[in-house]
Amino acid sequence: MSREFSTPRDVIPAIARRLGARHLALARLWDRWDRLVGEPLCRHCWPSHFVSRDMLVLLVSDSAWMQQISFLSERLRSLICEALGPDYMVSRLRFKIGDVAGARRRPVTETVRDWRLPAPPDEAVEEIDSMLGRMEDEKLRQAIKGLFEKSAAAERHLHRTN
Repeated sequence: MSREFSTPRDVIPAIARRLGARHLALARLWDRWDRLVGEPLCRHCWPSHFVSRDMLVLLVSDSAWMQQISFLSERLRSLICEALGPDYMVSRLRFKIGDVAGARRRPVTETVRDWRLPAPPDEAVEEIDSMLGRMEDEKLRQAIKGLFEKSAAAERHLHRTN
């Protein structure tokens, strides 16, 4: 990649877009979910994970709620796309019955266990290095590089397990 960036404001969104940092988008949804869908729906439906860039799996508390939410799927999909912005155009939702209350309580650190992540692909590491090329603050460059290497590794892990 020939383009180089010099500030974190330039680098972070560019790397997230290029590496498809789904779990960052998922964290954004978790943070906004209550306000996005409202309290009653939030207690029975929770974003679980991305299967691909355009497909999101939602945990649903039981089959009755799954049917109800399926009727709202187009509206939900629209709200999700609006909340995530242009980088994530979710075109499909998949519903799965699961422990919504437990998923809501689970900290992000339990969702992505970095000590179990595989190494990121070599091409991702090279791309990160290329994008961070001109950033002057070495400590910041290393911190951002570490973050996005973990992101790339998590993407690889999610792709293998879903």
